[in-house]
Amino acid sequence: MEIKDIEIEIEESKKVLEISFQYFFGKLTILIYNHLREKENEQLRNIKLIGGIDQIENKIIVPKTVDDQYKLIILRYCRYFSTKTNKISISTKILNKSESYKINLIESDFQEDINYFQQTQVINNKRYHLISRFTNSNAINDVYLVGGTDDQRLINYKDNQKSYESAENEIKAMKLFKGNQRFVQLVDYQEDKGNQIFHIITEYCFDGDLSHIIKRLTEQDRIIDELVLKKYISQLFNILLDLDKHGIVHCDIKPSNIFIHEFDYDFSLKLGDFGSCLFIDQLPVIEYINTKENNLDTRKEYNNTDISYPTIISNPYIRGTKGYISPEAMNKQYAHSCDIFSIGSTILKLLCCHQEDRNNHQLFQTNGEIKISECRYSKQLIELVNRLLDQRSKNRESLKCFLNKYIDAITNEYTITFNVDTDFNNTSKNITELYFGREFNQHLNRNSLPPNIITLSFGHYFNQPILIDVLPKSLKYLSFGYYFNQKLEIGVLPNSLLSLSFGDAFNQVLSVGELPVKLKSLFSGNGFNQILSVGVLPKSLLSLVLGDRFNLLLSKGVFPESLKSLKMMGYNLRIDRDVLPNNLENLYFGSFNQTLDIGTFSNQIRSLTFTKLRQPLDIGVLPQTLEDLRFGSEGQHISIGVLPSSLKRIMFFCHDNSKQSSNTNGIFELIPTSIESLIISGYNELEIKKRKFLKTLEIDLGGGHKYEASILTNSIESLKYIQEFYPVYFSSHYLELTSPLQGEYITALLVTLIKN
Repeated sequence: MEIKDIEIEIEESKKVLEISFQYFFGKLTILIYNHLREKENEQLRNIKLIGGIDQIENKIIVPKTVDDQYKLIILRYCRYFSTKTNKISISTKILNKSESYKINLIESDFQEDINYFQQTQVINNKRYHLISRFTNSNAINDVYLVGGTDDQRLINYKDNQKSYESAENEIKAMKLFKGNQRFVQLVDYQEDKGNQIFHIITEYCFDGDLSHIIKRLTEQDRIIDELVLKKYISQLFNILLDLDKHGIVHCDIKPSNIFIHEFDYDFSLKLGDFGSCLFIDQLPVIEYINTKENNLDTRKEYNNTDISYPTIISNPYIRGTKGYISPEAMNKQYAHSCDIFSIGSTILKLLCCHQEDRNNHQLFQTNGEIKISECRYSKQLIELVNRLLDQRSKNRESLKCFLNKYIDAITNEYTITFNVDTDFNNTSKNITELYFGREFNQHLNRNSLPPNIITLSFGHYFNQPILIDVLPKSLKYLSFGYYFNQKLEIGVLPNSLLSLSFGDAFNQVLSVGELPVKLKSLFSGNGFNQILSVGVLPKSLLSLVLGDRFNLLLSKGVFPESLKSLKMMGYNLRIDRDVLPNNLENLYFGSFNQTLDIGTFSNQIRSLTFTKLRQPLDIGVLPQTLEDLRFGSEGQHISIGVLPSSLKRIMFFCHDNSKQSSNTNGIFELIPTSIESLIISGYNELEIKKRKFLKTLEIDLGGGHKYEASILTNSIESLKYIQEFYPVYFSSHYLELTSPLQGEYITALLVTLIKN
């Protein structure tokens, strides 16, 4: 492990660990171990979980509570999809509290495994290694981060000792949400009836919870972006909808119980800790009796560290955390309005990260005053929070009422973004764009959509049948999300439609007359693999993309003569003559590797791409109108005379330069003099100098390094061009020593790094 002192812009009194990821992708879990305190069987007591880090958030402030010398523990979790197994590997290093460090992962030694952690717990004959006790553990629940011995993954273990009835409710609720990614998942549990104890194993959320977001924003004196907050709000109310469906009141929604899961540069929220939940049909409500140390005297001050401490119960019949408990819950009246209030308080807490706002949530806890900065947040958002936190439950928004007003809050003059899974009805004539978010999956009734919308986009989960006359006759652009796979009857799609895009799950037979007569652009989705009959594609179609799975034989007349652009990502069957339309100008093959006959391509084609073609091309196969030709990662052998004289740009692309050298060797003897641009991955300097007529040469060296070189001759005209537009490069001998392009054969070369 390489360790270097670093300088970081932070208070001098704070020491920082910076992790250098370089080529490592993913997340790491960081722990600090005060190993010098260790006595027999006390390892767990001295290991503290710091949290997760990644390439972006890669710095950690060393806690002041660590010993002068401590041990850093880095957990790396890997999922092997080929074998469906998990592995936890561990790197450790002894560091000094007085120093800041930069740690290079590439040179770190991950030799330890899960057995490094000595204390274990057996649940249902499965052994788990206890890694660290969470700081929000209490006399009611001991909560640990653990790792499985057989199934090596990081998970949570709760030893529920003094709330037997609540644990039963918790397990019952989590079973109802099995597979629902809006909720933390139950992994395993074991009931010890004799000792009235439940042992509960749940998933561990690597990305932390909202309390960590609040803490980080507060430390950096930043505010949460309102667009991000709107996504939070949508997801929180989708969570409430699911709770409502099952008749559950969570009773303890707060930042530290709302977890974050990041994926593909996006995020989703998960609700966890159902230890305080109630089922609406539970009458009378069964509550557990608290020990004296967990009862709070309502006449005294509550603990102000509400976002990270455990649930506070003010008397034997009240559940929740101070500042997040609704007024009716304080009077032992539980309903879904309690959770709406808690979400309102959670949103308010997210709005208190700025230095001038940090006391606003405490002010609300103390006297109920709602104070939100009008210069940092919109009037609509402020009004929303005030509605959610109305002290009178009858005046507080019901869920349906809230959703309707929330739509107004995120609607501008012409656009609606709707990302909640409930009924939609908006007939405003001003709206021209409607975007359903990933959560929406409800049946649409006739006259429920704005009558003048031009653009309509369905989100990830939408998969409902669409009736005739549901889609407005004004609609021009329509796209479906990933899961949509419903049959579209003739008349469902309005004749006004110009562009249609399906998601990857779509795989329905398309019949003649289903697609609108004016349609100009169609994307079938990557899952589509149905026979295309003659007449299915409208005569107006200009652009068509057939996705990764489409690989069925195409016959003459399937493609309309109007087609200008065609992409076939997965097609790898023979193409007969006259199958491709005569007016086609741009053609892209993603998987095609078949012999091509003379006459396959029309003389209108200007651009042609083969990403996997390895078949020899005969002279005359490529049309004489071709200007742009690209070959992909597999490389391609080309004989003299194959390339037409009309070519202006040719590209050979391969990240493996060693493989590419054999494919491009001698290519300069084959290309016609009409070529203006050549792109290859790697280059042969002896060949490059033979072609002085090239205007640009793009070189891909792999690893994200691309260079574009303007190759200029030593003619007076070229040198004047450099002198006028790039005077700093006005020298026939200029070339940086660090440049990958060097050699006496270069007369004048302008090298520019292309940023991806």
